[in-house]
Amino acid sequence: MSVRRVISKQIKQTFPNNALHTYCKIQTISNTRLLSSTAGSNNKKRNVFRVLDGTISKTSAININNANFEKLSMLHKQFTKVASAGGGEKAIERHTIKQKKMLVTERLKHLLDDDADFLELSMFAGLQMEYGDIPRAGIITGIGKVHGKWCLVVANDATVKGGTVYPITLQKQLRAQEIAEQNHLPTVYVIESGGAFLPLQSQIFNDGGRTFYNEAVMSSQGIPQIAIVCGNCTAGGAYVPTMADEAVMIHKKGYIFLGGPPLVQAATGEIVSAEDLGGATLHCSVSGCTDYFAEDEAEALELGRDIIATLNITMNDNTTTTSQEPLYDPGELPGLVNADNHMDIYKVISRITDGSRFHEFKTKFGDTLVTGFAHVHGQLVGVVASNGELTEPAADKGAHFVQMCGERSIPLVFLQNTDGEESTVTNGGKAVSPHFLFCWPNAVIGLTEPQVVAQEICASKDSLSSEDQAKIYEKCNKESTAFYGASRMWNDGIVLPQDTRQVLRQCLSITRAYRPPQPVQAPVIRM
Repeated sequence: MSVRRVISKQIKQTFPNNALHTYCKIQTISNTRLLSSTAGSNNKKRNVFRVLDGTISKTSAININNANFEKLSMLHKQFTKVASAGGGEKAIERHTIKQKKMLVTERLKHLLDDDADFLELSMFAGLQMEYGDIPRAGIITGIGKVHGKWCLVVANDATVKGGTVYPITLQKQLRAQEIAEQNHLPTVYVIESGGAFLPLQSQIFNDGGRTFYNEAVMSSQGIPQIAIVCGNCTAGGAYVPTMADEAVMIHKKGYIFLGGPPLVQAATGEIVSAEDLGGATLHCSVSGCTDYFAEDEAEALELGRDIIATLNITMNDNTTTTSQEPLYDPGELPGLVNADNHMDIYKVISRITDGSRFHEFKTKFGDTLVTGFAHVHGQLVGVVASNGELTEPAADKGAHFVQMCGERSIPLVFLQNTDGEESTVTNGGKAVSPHFLFCWPNAVIGLTEPQVVAQEICASKDSLSSEDQAKIYEKCNKESTAFYGASRMWNDGIVLPQDTRQVLRQCLSITRAYRPPQPVQAPVIRM
């Protein structure tokens, strides 16, 4: 039996159930130890770890890399433009002028302290789907601060098919709730939804109830669930506000009912107005389904902010040193990535960490995986970075380091760039439920290189024409791109390399904000 299997067996015996599961995530747990002596000087705290050499020469290779990445940046801009357009000019005009409602982005500006510090998740979800473009999957999800407290927001965009739920919308909302539960984030639902998109209801019905189940489970765990009803909440959309801990409703704008007036008339012959059937007056004064009556959207969103202020919660701050900018420009990161996605991982790390400092662990052992400690915006992190094929010694080294970080309650940052199946299974991919999972635009996702997959497929089929072979190669290449994965919720979004450090700052702050200290269950098991 290999050393790795022996260690794996020991770990499973030592950590029952899913105790080890949290070690394979980007996580933050309130640290129960001081990693630096308070007797030391501030200078000593600030200048721990060695400085990496991130020097690069302005060679033709760097210029070629930048040119190649510029094409990906343009594609990123195109996707951003489509996602930001919502349901299009006519739908936006109907929503804002005829219905006199705020756009979903305006609602977020009123709700959040600073919408510029909003970490949007899965912006490209729903683009180029088999059933067309569904910008932002019909909802905006993300994390921002309300009265200084990190909150996860799920906000319907009613300009996209009236806020109806597509299969991809459901996936996006469920992922947002998973992130909220993992990080104990108060959740605010800004609702205007017509329920499931009926032509695709067979792909929605069974899993759709999970949204309401998650809401109930999080509430039982003490994770606040807040709803602000800004428009029609029909069918499945009606359950979210009625299951929330507290709900706000807007007079003559918000409505909650399982079936609207046309359905009531068709079923019973009774003619009833939307206001009488499920308006704010009814639900705030008769049914009691909602708790706060607002005259307009601005008041409703202000009431939502006031509710967050009453939650009586505090956020942790586990910064262990003063933040420093890297010595090397993060804007140079795209130039480090060649067409085959090869890069010098040390030069990448030097453009992400505070002061370009890094304390490497097991430098000479399993060198195709780089492990070590660094600070990112003052937060101590463990870095696990690919540096070639994941060999058995590298896997042993990674297991040792990850377990050690888990024991010390140090969050893990995986910088993943490995060929083969192990990249998605063992190195912080979606299979191990990371707290956050982002991709650079150049990322290629699959069991192996798309060309190899295409070759295997073509070899298994007889008498394929050159045209058919070309279609197979095109399909395999397309389905392995970061953009294809982002549109189908395989990741939490695409991040430009130069923005990596900023996104890490937000993620690390979010993951440590409300997580209680975890007891150490076992010491490190040596290899």
